[in-house]
Amino acid sequence: MNCFKPFGPLYVFNFYQMNPYYMIFFVSPEKIFRTISWAVLLLSVVLTMNAQNGQGIVDYKYTLYTEEGSGFPGMPSSYDIMTKLNYTDSESFFERDKDVVEVIDPTDRRARWISRMMQNRISSYYKNVKENQMIESVHLFGKNFIIPDSLPSRKWKISAGEQKDILGYLCMKAIYRDSSENVIVYFTPQIPWPHGPADFNGLPGIILEVQSADFHILAQNVTTGNSVISIPRDGEQMTRESFNTLREEKMKERQEMWGDRSRRRP
Repeated sequence: MNCFKPFGPLYVFNFYQMNPYYMIFFVSPEKIFRTISWAVLLLSVVLTMNAQNGQGIVDYKYTLYTEEGSGFPGMPSSYDIMTKLNYTDSESFFERDKDVVEVIDPTDRRARWISRMMQNRISSYYKNVKENQMIESVHLFGKNFIIPDSLPSRKWKISAGEQKDILGYLCMKAIYRDSSENVIVYFTPQIPWPHGPADFNGLPGIILEVQSADFHILAQNVTTGNSVISIPRDGEQMTRESFNTLREEKMKERQEMWGDRSRRRP
């Protein structure tokens, strides 16, 4: 016996044999199906979260692009550095992977200098979502600095229709643009924590790729469990504003120094 009978755009349930009345449902089978689909999706997310136990490690290749005519002799157009992100459900720690050792000719002073300078461009970041806290550790001209700050508040525009596969994870595209920054990222809701490399965060899933005119960050491996969260403490503590002023002064000094050396060449 078919208990559902059409009644215009609605459907009614026939209790005639049990009750001489009709019960009217104001939800069509299509809406019921969509509701069930969302419930199944939510259940899969919960199961994924339980399976991952809320922690893991993502290894990234961080490619830095150098500016043309930067004035530094022998500077390559790009430079690759291996980095990693340790994460839990609410905290993360991003840093250069110190276990990866770059092979450089010990007699090549220029190559060693370029390697040291490029690797020092990678800051370490501790981020705490619950406390809206970020701590950046920067190495600048032979000295460490600690910069406490709040988490970046980028307003991402998610493009759900543009997706890609990264390491077997289905990733969605998100874009952020303002006067000083233009980035595209891909994040995966299959790892549903709002973390990412460097200072990127704030999306409903781990960020596995970042595209920018200045750099490209791409995940190379993802493992679950056994994450280690570190809070940077070694260095002189400064505000963001004071550090930016200091960095601009030091960079200007270095550029002037290299410019003088270039002019003295025969």
